[in-house]
Amino acid sequence: MKKLMVVSFIIVLFLARIQYPVASGVQTPPPAAPQKNTPVVIKAESPDGSYYELGYNHGKALAAMEKDIAANIKKFINTERLYYNDMDPDYRISVLEKNLPARYKEEMRGFADSVDSLKNGGTITYKDILFINLIGDVTRSRLMCSAAAVRANDGLWAGRNFDWKDGGTFHRFAGITLFKCGKKNAVSFGMTGVSSINTGMNKQGVFIAVLGAIQKKDAVFTGKDSVIFAIRYALEESSTAKKAVDLLKKGEYPYSCIFLIADGKDAFFLEKSGKKSALISLPSGKYSFIDSTNHFVKLKNDRKDEDSRIRYEDISDFLRLQKNKPGLQIMKNTLSLCTNREHPVYIKLTPERINKQATLMSIITKPGSGTVYIWFATGAPAPEKPDYTKMDLKKYF
Repeated sequence: MKKLMVVSFIIVLFLARIQYPVASGVQTPPPAAPQKNTPVVIKAESPDGSYYELGYNHGKALAAMEKDIAANIKKFINTERLYYNDMDPDYRISVLEKNLPARYKEEMRGFADSVDSLKNGGTITYKDILFINLIGDVTRSRLMCSAAAVRANDGLWAGRNFDWKDGGTFHRFAGITLFKCGKKNAVSFGMTGVSSINTGMNKQGVFIAVLGAIQKKDAVFTGKDSVIFAIRYALEESSTAKKAVDLLKKGEYPYSCIFLIADGKDAFFLEKSGKKSALISLPSGKYSFIDSTNHFVKLKNDRKDEDSRIRYEDISDFLRLQKNKPGLQIMKNTLSLCTNREHPVYIKLTPERINKQATLMSIITKPGSGTVYIWFATGAPAPEKPDYTKMDLKKYF
């Protein structure tokens, strides 16, 4: 199978045996029906506000779940170096490292020391952990995702899919990581094993997700800010969606991207390409929506991609028909599986595209409430109908 990299899923490969463990620092909800694939909740905490301690405890919790974690990290790094050596990953990572907030560097040092202390599977260094955290930023996202926010008759709802273009077997991706460092907090959905965040929420109910935007394969590497650490920082520093928008606007990222940012009052798509940015706001009407599918609406797209454009237009058309339905049902209808050929959103896609694409995680939230509905596929392509697990994140804070 042709290998495509995405910011989130590449990292989880080295945690190859996550099931439903019981370990210090890990809370494991009893699994419901098998199709729910109830997520493990991993705690990475430091009550004293030490990011080094947080990282150390994070590594300890993961090591309790995965005995071969050090060996798997090394194997993952070697594979990525072999595949992406022509992109000079060490240089690009060094560029991004210079602009990382110091606290996250300390956190990764703590994580490295924690795993290395096991003396099982080889020496693990800070540079190793830096690599697995930033390699997704270096290689740029090719994540073929869908996202939307709606203002329905029961409030504001937002959600996104992780859609994997060529299938995949990430069936042990069902993990949520809770970061708590003193008063700073954030939750990462699905992105286990790293300090950065692709899709997350904080205690105040601010929700942020990122989609990679279509760009040229040979686009020049010019960004100096990590996309996924920018999300972590924005969640830790923002009490509102507008504050998060202001922080994310400042970044110069290594690939074109689209952020979905929402709280209980507002929702936005922030398009970013180099120093350029454009903001799309959710209208304040009784029923309104915004959506995105890796396709810029306001900024100029780097190259044509008919699949992304068609998905965007079809999802928009579909959302116009959902006016009188509850927000949760609207989001479930919209974020249906890409492999579902009967879904009206995807009827214009070619059979070749439909056969190759699958959804690996779908998450719906009512921002500001702390309530999320999350579904992980048990494999890909994933023919089963999503069976969402409702979770109240407030109890973890």
